[in-house]
Amino acid sequence: MVNVVVASVTFGAGGDRPVETITFAFDSIRYSVTASTSVGKLETKTFTGKVPKN
Repeated sequence: MVNVVVASVTFGAGGDRPVETITFAFDSIRYSVTASTSVGKLETKTFTGKVPKN
């Protein structure tokens, strides 16, 4: 049996602030930022980190 806990937090964008999403899973953390580029397109950058096992 594997315990899986996933929590996702999204910080809303106001004005020209980006949308930030942080997702915590049982073995990794994912951080995504979605923002408008200078030409008006939305671009998303995602960073993933592994949680070390004890």
